[in-house]
Amino acid sequence: MALETEHLQLVGADKTDRGAYVCLLLVHNEGNLIEPFLEHYRSFGNITFIVIDDRSTDGSTEFLLAQPNVTVLAPKEGSTYAKHKREWRGQVLDEVADGRWILAPDADEHLFWHGAPERSFDDLIRVLDAEGAGALYAIMIDMYADRPLDEHVYTGGSLSQSFPLFDDPRIDPAGTWMERGASRFLKNWPTPAVSVLGGMRQRLVDSQSSQLIPLRRFNRRLLGRLRDHQGMGSNFGRALTKHPKTMPANLLTKLPLVKWKRGFRFYGGAHSLNAETAISSERAVLLHFPVTRGRDGLDSIVSRGQHSANSGHYRALLGVAEINPTYYGTRELTSLKDMDGITLPPRRPT
Repeated sequence: MALETEHLQLVGADKTDRGAYVCLLLVHNEGNLIEPFLEHYRSFGNITFIVIDDRSTDGSTEFLLAQPNVTVLAPKEGSTYAKHKREWRGQVLDEVADGRWILAPDADEHLFWHGAPERSFDDLIRVLDAEGAGALYAIMIDMYADRPLDEHVYTGGSLSQSFPLFDDPRIDPAGTWMERGASRFLKNWPTPAVSVLGGMRQRLVDSQSSQLIPLRRFNRRLLGRLRDHQGMGSNFGRALTKHPKTMPANLLTKLPLVKWKRGFRFYGGAHSLNAETAISSERAVLLHFPVTRGRDGLDSIVSRGQHSANSGHYRALLGVAEINPTYYGTRELTSLKDMDGITLPPRRPT
C-alpha cells in the first residue's frame, strides 16, 4: 500500500526500504543543500530517505524524484508547515519506523558523532542499543565564513570548506549557556530536560541589542549541580534559566537520532520529544549551515513566516546581514577532533 497520511500524499513511487534506517527530511526550496545532504547521510550505510517537500519551486521536487532511494511526500490541500509539521513527521514515522532507529536532521545539518567517520554508524547504533538508549543528543554548531552574512552563498563542493568557522565555547564560554526547561513545557515535552543555547546567530542578534530571549534570574545552586554531574563540563555555564513555555529560537540542541515509538512526536523540529526517553552518553554534533543563500535566502524564510514567532529569529538575522560574523571567539574547523570537549550531552539534574 502506498505511503500516505492524513496530511501528506505520495508524489511518484514509494521507494521506502523497510529494512533500512529511515532518514526523514522536510524541505522547501533548499535545492542547493539537498545533494550534499544526501551524500553525507548515504555515507552512513543502508539509509532510506523520506522527504516531505513543502511546495518547492526551485527544482527540488524533480531532483528528489530522480533519486534511487528517496520517497517524496507533499502536503495535501489545506495542510501547512505552520499548522501540521508535528504530525507530518510523526504520522510518517509511526507508519514506517515503529521500534526502529530514525534520523531527523534538517537539510542544513550534518551529523557527526565521536570517532566518526572511522567509527561507523552501525557501531554507533550498537552502542546505543547496548546502553538501552532511546535518543542521541547533539549540539548544533553554527558554521560560517569570513565575510558578511549576505555574502554567505554556497555554490558547491564541501559545505565545511565553504563555511569553515564556528564559535568555540572553550575560547568564549560566555557565548553559550544552559537552561532547564520551564516546568509547563517539560510536562509535555520532557526529553531533553536541559538545553544548550547561544551560538553565532544569537550573538549577532545580541550585538544589535535585539536579544530575542531575555535571560532571567538563574539558579546558581542548580547550575552547580549540573556542572558536577557526570559528563558535564563548565563550558556551558553562562546562566541557568527557565526558558519560556515555547521553544526558544536560539536553541542549539537536537535529538537527530531517535529509536522511534508509535505516538512519539517532536515539538516542531527534532528539538524535544513528548515522552521520557533515555539519552545516550555518546557525544555528537550537528554541523549547522544556517545561511547558504545570502540575503535572498533570509528574505525567503522571513517572507514565508512559518518558523517560530513568525520567523522572528531570521528577521533579526536579516537585520544584521551586512555584518561579518567573525570575532575573537571564532575558530576554524580543521578536523572533527576540533569538536572534542564541547560535545558532551547535558544530563538531567537529579
